[in-house]
Amino acid sequence: MVARWISVLDTYDMVLEHRRGALHCNADTLSRRPHRKCKRIDCPDCTNADLLSVENTETCSTKAASEIPTPIRVIQTDPGETSIAVHDDVEDDSIPNWLSMWSEEQISCWQKADPDIKIIFELKSLHLAKPPKECIQGCSYSVRTLWNLWDLLIVQNNVLYYLFETDTSEVKNLLIAPYVIRSKILNHLHNAHVAGHLGRDKTLNSVRRRFFWPGMTSDVSQWCRTCNQCAQAKPGPGLGHYYLQQSTVGFPFDRIAIDILGPCPVTRNANEYLIVITDYFTKWTESFAVSNHTALTVADKLVTEVFCRFGVPSQLHSDQGREFMSDLFTQICVLLNIDKTRTCPYRPQSDGLVERMNRTLIQMLSIFVNDNRNDWDDHLPYLLMAYRSTIQDSTGFAPHKLMFGRDMMCPIDIISGFMPKNENILCPVQYVEWVKHTLSLTYEFVNSNLNRAASRQKKNYDRGAKPRAFDEGSFVWRWYPPKAGLKLALGWTGPYHVEKKLSDVLYKIRLLPERRFFGRTCRSS
Repeated sequence: MVARWISVLDTYDMVLEHRRGALHCNADTLSRRPHRKCKRIDCPDCTNADLLSVENTETCSTKAASEIPTPIRVIQTDPGETSIAVHDDVEDDSIPNWLSMWSEEQISCWQKADPDIKIIFELKSLHLAKPPKECIQGCSYSVRTLWNLWDLLIVQNNVLYYLFETDTSEVKNLLIAPYVIRSKILNHLHNAHVAGHLGRDKTLNSVRRRFFWPGMTSDVSQWCRTCNQCAQAKPGPGLGHYYLQQSTVGFPFDRIAIDILGPCPVTRNANEYLIVITDYFTKWTESFAVSNHTALTVADKLVTEVFCRFGVPSQLHSDQGREFMSDLFTQICVLLNIDKTRTCPYRPQSDGLVERMNRTLIQMLSIFVNDNRNDWDDHLPYLLMAYRSTIQDSTGFAPHKLMFGRDMMCPIDIISGFMPKNENILCPVQYVEWVKHTLSLTYEFVNSNLNRAASRQKKNYDRGAKPRAFDEGSFVWRWYPPKAGLKLALGWTGPYHVEKKLSDVLYKIRLLPERRFFGRTCRSS
């Protein structure tokens, strides 16, 4: 192939001459495909010839940003323009990365248009020394502050500056920022990428080293306090802590709680979940191992294994699981005249009794399961027996005693011979009366113990209370635990609009006032 090319080239009368690559500008476009070093079609670095570059004519480069400075387009507005407008940075890929430079003429125009700085300008032009206080009679706080700093104010190139002495005894001229550019300054020194949304003190220090205006500290504090990104990403004042809200019960199955525990390791019987049901008065607990926790499965166990054995409760409390909020579960409660209550989202403390029972069951099961953890459902009935026969601190009695009026017979009682002997056999009527009287006295004693335990718990809980209240129509942030547990995720969502105050701790909120959906009932602590 090369020999054929040489033979063809020999037919031409030509002179070979070397040309440097920098001078070789008329290369054949078919042999040299244009190569763009960025993917944007409207890249200003590739298309605009008036971009300022540093020691290089190429404006696009694949080198690191630290090796070649970022191109900057310098824009100067017309000095004679009287319009007071500050161009904000717009985050759009179609707009090049440039910074607008404020000229001294433009800054002077803004200062003279500011109603407060304008007065100081006029006084500076009329008085060399500090004018009398009568000259600022009836003026604003900003004017009086600048008048008090008269000796530290200078005018250079028709721009008013403030003389500031640093910690190193260096004197700097700080621009007295007019009102129209203060939001621009705070945006660059707090919201921008190079500012990093730092706190109030660091933002204030950044502003103090560059600018000055009366009331600067309060403005920076207000800016940081109302920053949405900071409110979402930073912990803020922490979660509220309202006073403990308690509900009292007076007899067995007055109120029961239900919850789903799992998923657990799948057993040999294909069970994966636990349905846990606890009575608030006696602390009697029922638990059933199931393969799923659909509404049909949960409702079937609740009706056939609990209601048919112990009767229908007055009130049923649960979380907002789908099986408990289903139409089937709702209809069962309506047919049986059960008052159905529920917790707030992501508030397991509102169902504390059954949640605490879940932890106890997990601890007990973990001790007895095998190495594969696939036989926990075999141990469940025996561990429930142990729990029911144990005296509870809050009641002073074992759950079995409060449910059946007698102590549970355990294997050790049979071995030791402490079996109850019926020496005085009573007739059925006398026995029923005796049981009623005994249970009546027991229940009075239990109610007294429960009240003392509730008072003790409330005293300990309310010790660190931080009650908070929100007005209807205000905007709030909502703490969202699923996102809060993720790395680089924002735990606070919103802002939400407070639609209605349901109680001291419950609020109905909506994501946006004009939207119909996404309404929620949330707890303030």
